[in-house]
Amino acid sequence: MRNLLTILAGVALLELTALKVVAQDTIKVEHTTYTSEWVKSAHIPVLVTYTLSATDLNCKNAVGRKAGMTADPLVPGTNLNGDYKGSGYDKGHNMSSDDNRCNETIQDECFYFTNMYPQVHELNAGIWLALERNERDSATAYGSVITFVGSFGKDETIGPDKVFVPAYCWKVMYIPKLKRWHGYIFRIRIAAVCQTTGHNLPESRPGG
Repeated sequence: MRNLLTILAGVALLELTALKVVAQDTIKVEHTTYTSEWVKSAHIPVLVTYTLSATDLNCKNAVGRKAGMTADPLVPGTNLNGDYKGSGYDKGHNMSSDDNRCNETIQDECFYFTNMYPQVHELNAGIWLALERNERDSATAYGSVITFVGSFGKDETIGPDKVFVPAYCWKVMYIPKLKRWHGYIFRIRIAAVCQTTGHNLPESRPGG
């Protein structure tokens, strides 16, 4: 599975080249619980990384889900609500809001546009949601999960800012306690999974 991570990292780099992205067009944005590699010209992250621990999910006073997405105060030009309106796409989280329920600050940060890209509803509310739940189960069972979320390709653009709709999105999870990797690739505009790494979505406690 390490080879998969290498391949996907390579795909992300090739995508940056294909988009003719120069260094000034890609910025690293660090928030409390996640880091986003934001492509300004595409208006989406090419990579989001984070570590989810059992402690992060064991909140005594969990906060409610935030109402809607907002601009990232660290990145000008990220108020993209108008681009998504009427587009037919969900605003798909890279790091889930349910991973960020321990306080208002991290819940607010996970709703920044630097943590999302367009997804069809069937994917966002279907297997992507199931994978997020699996991630939380794994973090609870095994202490932590290190996650890499990315996208590549371009199917179309939406809105006046021409927000990129990636052709594919992917997620790689590493469980340190098990020394095990899990990786998945999804076709964004097709509700069903187009391609996976050859592994079915693991049960809520992979490797048990």
